[in-house]
Amino acid sequence: MQMNSSLVLRTLPLALALALSLSACGGASAFGDTFPDNHGEHVALVLSRLETARAGASAARRESAIAITVTAAPSRLQAYDLRAGAQLWESAVTLRSVPQLAGRSVVTHEESEIVVRDLATGRVTARIADRSLNLAGAAGEGHDGVIVLSTGGGVGAFSVIQGLHDGSPTFSAQMGQAFGAPAVSAGMAFIPWGHQNLSVVDLGSGGEIARIRPSEGVVASATAIDGNVFFGQSGVALLGTETSPSFATLQAQMPANPQLLRDAYQPPQGPNSAQNRVRLAYRPVAEAGHAAFADGSVYLVFYRLVFALAADGRTARWVAQIPRDVIGANVVDGGVLVIDESGAAHLLATADGRETWSAQLGAGLVFAAAAADGLTGGAPRGDAMPLRDQLLSAAQNTDGRLVPLRELAVRLLAAMPEEGVTENVIAICDDRSITASVRNAACEALATRTQGADHVLAALDRHAAFLRGVRSPPVGALARAAVGMGERRAVPRLAGHLRDPETAAADIAPLAAALATFGDPSALEPLADFIRLYHAESPDAGLEAGMTACLEAYRQLAGPTSRELLEEVANDGLALEPIRNAARAQLAALDAPTQVTGEQTTASEVQGSGPDMTITEADDPRPAQLTVSMVEAILEPSRPELERCLITPARVFQHARVVIVVDPQGGVLMVTSNPPAVNACIEPIVRGASYPATRARGRQQVTIEVRR
Repeated sequence: MQMNSSLVLRTLPLALALALSLSACGGASAFGDTFPDNHGEHVALVLSRLETARAGASAARRESAIAITVTAAPSRLQAYDLRAGAQLWESAVTLRSVPQLAGRSVVTHEESEIVVRDLATGRVTARIADRSLNLAGAAGEGHDGVIVLSTGGGVGAFSVIQGLHDGSPTFSAQMGQAFGAPAVSAGMAFIPWGHQNLSVVDLGSGGEIARIRPSEGVVASATAIDGNVFFGQSGVALLGTETSPSFATLQAQMPANPQLLRDAYQPPQGPNSAQNRVRLAYRPVAEAGHAAFADGSVYLVFYRLVFALAADGRTARWVAQIPRDVIGANVVDGGVLVIDESGAAHLLATADGRETWSAQLGAGLVFAAAAADGLTGGAPRGDAMPLRDQLLSAAQNTDGRLVPLRELAVRLLAAMPEEGVTENVIAICDDRSITASVRNAACEALATRTQGADHVLAALDRHAAFLRGVRSPPVGALARAAVGMGERRAVPRLAGHLRDPETAAADIAPLAAALATFGDPSALEPLADFIRLYHAESPDAGLEAGMTACLEAYRQLAGPTSRELLEEVANDGLALEPIRNAARAQLAALDAPTQVTGEQTTASEVQGSGPDMTITEADDPRPAQLTVSMVEAILEPSRPELERCLITPARVFQHARVVIVVDPQGGVLMVTSNPPAVNACIEPIVRGASYPATRARGRQQVTIEVRR
């Protein structure tokens, strides 16, 4: 660990200089290269000081009710007393990055200097040369504060910290490492550096009193609330005695991938940055010695939409649509305070998102931040719209910038168990005027539905009618949904769409796969008719994948009797080569020797061994049929692998429905998973297991569920 331990003192009193040279822990100055990591006594001292100051910090937080805003050009920095509904002060500024609240001060980077102002009056209390560094962050509590300046980055990085007391400079220290955004509590500054370290500096002496180096996780920013200190970046950890802390995270990936804590090693964003409009808002709390989210909620701000999400990010609690872009969001005791670019401030209730307070703060804003736990709202205004309607409205929003969040709204809507949700998801999947990615998200989500079969059947009852202006429904998505629901009533409806010339080519493959999965012989004739009618279509028809699926489904349903039609297609010179090859592949599958599990002997073999050997059903050791419990027992050793399949790059699924089609000899004919995204992982595991031969006269379908 190579560090520059030089300490820069600027016009400090003699007593303070002495304290810097003989600091609280063994006489080490801040960021000395011999300072020990994770020293138990040092950490215990820090935690003791935090515990002592906890009640006072909590009380002070609940007294604040001030918002800081920045207007569009010409930029002006403004402060508002939210309880009084009045502007406190304003000042013309030329900002290089967003303002930082630091206790009783507000810190700005203007041109080539750092300017410190009194938060209540706007009076400038200090001007500090920036030394060509970025303002990585500032923080404060009560009379104390700290400013961090840094180049950011890695190799060749350089950083400076500047202590503050009542807004005036105290000590300064520097280091040849990248510094992150600091926190201040109990007279101590908590400084992230080098991506993996958190140094604790006593603000009275400027000496380093503890250094924490967690064994995992990135330490980019720190924050303090109610005498607890949290640190991290993509996850949030509580400062404690553990060197391997647990990080509170959102398990589901959010659109645009906003971080829980800012990556302060990157150049800071300007007031007009999109990061001000796409962010996560939450309050970290300590629960059972670990970091958690207050009220189990995290708020995703995405331009004009605010989503209140459960702590795992997979379910929504409410959705609020704000008239203008949100440029500031802070979780306070009364809910979540959002300020939009028109200057309107709204306090939204934690429980249902209804507005409980509002005010107008200037106009034409590009940035806002607040310390506003002293703000209390009144009774919620208006009626709360049902969550299902809130999500549907968000999904149908026409703002082009909101497409990623509209897709999220669709997925959150589809996760709701109510049967009526299926109708909503079908409507979005079926709406050709909706952005393609949003519509595709709805069609994919439809396949995961397990409730609302009647809505699926009703949609399949619709057929195209040009003169009446009626289009075909999204047959492929509906077919996958029917399979996931195990809804055999869909078979004749799906067969009807196979005979409908208006059915989209892209829908044929999932339609045929669904018919094969259901195993209903009534689908044989429609499949044969489709194959004979369309196997020689031109490449422009886009039927290659659909025809391949139909040939496979026909072979699975018809068995040996499928040979005549398969040979007809394989030998038809008018058919495309890929179609002929697909037919040959099915003929090869038809001719493949049947695999017999273990050392089982067929009844005919036994009967041929002697005249007195007659096998009755009672003598046959094979089970009558393959049951769910038998399959679950067979797959039990593979359960951990199956559960890992539920974790995909795009999403973590809680469960999957797996349909397995097996022939009487125990051969696996088909494996279909719902959601389809996990099938590529699950299918080879299921096919790799050995299943017993049974006395069944035909193929069997067994449905199991894989859960995390």
